Formats: sequence, structure tokens, C-alpha cells
Amino acid sequence: MKTVIFRRKAITFLGITAVLLAAAAFTAGCKTNADDDTGGDNGGTTPPAEYTKVGFGTNGEGLRDYLAKASADGINYIEVTGLSASDLVMDATYISPLCKVLKDNKTKKVALKFGSDLTGVTDMSFCFLDAASGIGCRNLVQVSGIPAGVQNMSSCFLGCDNLVQAPEIPASVTNMSSCFSGCTSLTQAPEIPEGVTDMSSCFYVCENLTKASAIPASVDTMEDCFKACTSLTEAPVIPEGVTNMGGCFYGCTRLTQAPKIPNSVKDMRDCFSSCAKLTYVPEIPATIENIDRCFTDCISLTQAPKLQDGFKAALSECFAGCTSLTEVPEIPATVTSMSECFKGCTSLKKAPVLPSNVQYAESCFAGCTSLTEAPEIPATVTNMYGFFRDCTSLTKFPTIPDGVTSISTCFQGCTKLTKAPKIPARVEEMYHSFEGCINLTEAPEIPAAVKKMPNCFAGCTKLTAATLKCDYNSDKLYDERLAFQDLFKGCTSLKNNSVKVPAGQLAVYKAGAGTMGANENWFAAE
Repeated sequence: MKTVIFRRKAITFLGITAVLLAAAAFTAGCKTNADDDTGGDNGGTTPPAEYTKVGFGTNGEGLRDYLAKASADGINYIEVTGLSASDLVMDATYISPLCKVLKDNKTKKVALKFGSDLTGVTDMSFCFLDAASGIGCRNLVQVSGIPAGVQNMSSCFLGCDNLVQAPEIPASVTNMSSCFSGCTSLTQAPEIPEGVTDMSSCFYVCENLTKASAIPASVDTMEDCFKACTSLTEAPVIPEGVTNMGGCFYGCTRLTQAPKIPNSVKDMRDCFSSCAKLTYVPEIPATIENIDRCFTDCISLTQAPKLQDGFKAALSECFAGCTSLTEVPEIPATVTSMSECFKGCTSLKKAPVLPSNVQYAESCFAGCTSLTEAPEIPATVTNMYGFFRDCTSLTKFPTIPDGVTSISTCFQGCTKLTKAPKIPARVEEMYHSFEGCINLTEAPEIPAAVKKMPNCFAGCTKLTAATLKCDYNSDKLYDERLAFQDLFKGCTSLKNNSVKVPAGQLAVYKAGAGTMGANENWFAAE
């Protein structure tokens, strides 16, 4: 069980919340003293001529005794000797013996140097993390002398939020996943050895990191590598061979240009999400398999990147929230999924041509408040849920394909809509379809197949007529509403005999008038 816990990536994030919540309080309490440090063995940011050698001792008693007497006012520069490989690895209490001594003396700031007698170390994963609490050694400000031969430095400094200087990384290291995750005081990244393959979450939440080091050609995984590095202004060159860039630059709020994306990359989900200053993105390779939410909330992006011919990945939420987006290059014909692709792109005035094979496009243009004309909807689309919801400038709509079965919330909040498109015969669901369309004067003919339409015309204050070919449905829905509940709620312009229904259903409709927010006298037989 212990091995499983250690190796699961989930443990990397177990303490991130605690690290972030506590970081501000600790920094506020420690920076004042740190700014006043004046050097010397037990104080100051200027290293002494020599580190004080301290033997680790049995169960760390030697280092513990030394730190108990050390100054809490400055930085203690200590070269720890007598360590063994097991002293750097978590024990049954989910903390390494070295980390435990440091944490037990958390008021003593330490610049730690590993003694030259430390050999045979291959694993330093979670070395300075108390996994039980999810908090790193917050009194650790500097580390040097990482022994040669170390291969695994996964989560080594996770949560060490006062580490200001990264150590030199040995050439033997291959795994640096989450290595400096949560090191919020780190300003400069170390040189990455040529043999490293995994850099996932390596600098996650290193919010003061201003420059990334070169990424070696050996790296294949960069998932969340620079996520939330809010001071990073320039992305490193991404080498050919990297396959996973999911979340790589998520939340890098000062990044202005995206790097060239190699053809080897397959995963770009969330890659540049919330990069608020991003203005330029190069061509996206056709090899990408996942690009969900890649540019979500990139509020400075005005032009979407070109997608290479043959691109097939789903564009789910790809540009959602890109409020400055005005131009979209041609979308390759091979794209079949675009759900919420341009949701909330409030500056988009002209929609791109939708590929003829698109099948999934729910809420594709929802919230595009500047969109004045809708694109042609491909015949392959069957669900138009939320397609144009809250498109408040939209006045012209395309023909709805015959194969569509749901238009729930499709035109909800389209306040300039005066005339609705024809509803295909196969449509069954119309939840909130035209709710809030305050300029709609005449409802489209509702086909016989419709079974669920709560709030369909609610708030359509200028609606003067409607024709329903469907039978009244009194069934209860999954959310406890009735199938036709509040259908005409707030339709203040409807009058007696203005709603036509099947002759055999007139009595049923009249009986359900209260449920529909209607007056029974509004209903008349066709």
C-alpha cells in the first residue's frame, strides 16, 4: 500500500491546496526577517566562507540538536554529513527522516548542503515533503550538493515555498515530475539534464519564476509543467519528442506568445488556458488528439491559430471565453466535434464555416453577443442544445437540419430574434428553447414529436400566437418539473384563442393551463 501511495501522481497534488493556503501567511511572517539578514554562519542571505559541518546522527539526533540551538533570526548554512540513502526516503509515517528533523525545527531557516560522503542514492522523490500534512519543508531556503547517481526527483521539493535557489540537478536524473511544485519563492529554474523524460508539474505554481530553462530533447511529458507560473513571460522551445503538453502553460498570465508546437505532441488540453496576455499562437499540428479547453479564457487573443489540414481532435471549449477573438481561420473538414468551442467569445461578429461532418456542437456559439448572423448548420448535427444561447445581436438564423432531435436552450436569451426558424419534425426536446426572446412575435409550429418543453417561451412578452401539433405531456422530468411547466410563463401578449392545439387535446391543454403559466382561454382547437 505504501508503494502505491508513493507512486501515485495524485499524491503530488494532495498537499498543493495546503501549500497555497499557507504560503501567504508564512511569507508574510518570514520575509521581514529575511530582508534584514546580514550574513554569517547563523544568519544572512550571503553564504559564509564555509558551511558548518553537522553529522546527521542516529535518527537525525545530531542535526536535531544543532538546530535546537541554532539562530531563528537568520539562515543556517549547514553541510549535513553521515546521511544514508534511506534518510532521504519516506518511511511508514510518510516523511523522510531528514525532512522530519527540518520540520521539527520549522522556525530555523536552513541552507542545506549534502555531505560528500552521501553515496548510493537513486531516489529522492518526496524527500522534503511531509505527505501526511501535504506540506513541504518551508524553512528550506537553499539546497546544494545533490549526490551523483540520483534518478528520481519526483516531488522532491514539493511545497518548499521559501526555496529561493534551486540546486544543480545531476546528469543521472530522469524524473522531475512535480520536483519544484509549489516553490513559490523560486525565481530561476535550474538547468535540466539531458536524460530527463518526465517534467509533468515540475514548476507548478512557481509564481515568481520569470524564466524557464532549456528543455532537453529527452523530455516527452510536460503536463502542467509551468502551470500557474504567473511571472513567466516567455515560453521555452518545446523539443520534438514531447507528446503531452496538457495544462503546460495554464494560468501563465504574463505569457504573450505560444511556442511552436512540435508534430510529436498529442495532448494539448488546457495548455494555454487562462493565459490572459496571450496574443499569438502558431499553427497547430494535425497530430493533436486532445485540445479541449486549450485556449479557454485567453482574453487577449484576437485571432485563432490555423489548424493543419487533417486535424481531427475535438474542439470542445477550445476558445471558450476568448472575449477579444474576432477572426477564425478555416476549420478543417475532418473536425467532427465543436461543443462549446466559441462559447463566450463576445467580440466574434462572424462565425466560421462549420465543417460538413460536424456531429457535436452543443453551445458552440453560446454567449457570442456580437454575432449577428448564424452559420449554416451541417446536416450531421442532431443536438443543438444551447447552440446560440444569449447571442443577443443575432437576427438571422439558418435552417435547422432535419435530423435534429433537441433544440433545448438553443435560442434562449436571443433578444433580437423576431422570427423563429422552422422546427424539424424529429425534434422531441425544447427545454427553454426561446425563453427570454423578448422580440419574438410568433412562435414556430411545434411538431407532434415534441414531448418536453418546460419554459420554452417563458418571458416572450411580444408573443401573440402559437401552434402546437404535439399532445400535452403531464410527465414529471428528472429535475421534478413537469414536461410542459411554465411553457408560456410571462407571455403577456397572448390573448384568447391565440394558441392552437390538436382538437382532441383541447380539454387537456385547458386543464393544464396553470402548469404552463397560461390562461385556459388562450387555447383553441385547430
